Amino acid sequence: MKYTDLEPGQGQNYDQVVFRYAEVLLSMAEAINELRGSAGAEPFLNEVRRRAGAPDVSGLNQSQMRDFLLDERGRELYAEGARREDLIRHGKLIDFAQQRGVTTAQPHHILFPIPEDVIIQGAGIIEQNPGY
Repeated sequence: MKYTDLEPGQGQNYDQVVFRYAEVLLSMAEAINELRGSAGAEPFLNEVRRRAGAPDVSGLNQSQMRDFLLDERGRELYAEGARREDLIRHGKLIDFAQQRGVTTAQPHHILFPIPEDVIIQGAGIIEQNPGY
């Protein structure tokens, strides 16, 4: 019922939250894999794969499932803005960037630089992230 009574005014619009069910299932699979191992994660992963017409996955150990889920999120959530956070969470952002040929990728690039005006307004309280 969150968005049922909203109507944009003249020259205005409103944003709606978009969170796909496939992302919920893949997040559940990832959490269960970390807590209980891959067998509990398989039903959630396979529900997403069946919808996409891909074969079921089974028999992976926890580490293999972790890597497979990262790859599956990359396929399922392609161009939806989740990849960078996924790679950071798995500790693979810099490695993947370097594999793609980004020779300037460094470990400090995991964090963005803090804008200079924020540092100035902080009057010495806010420090720039290391490497910038």
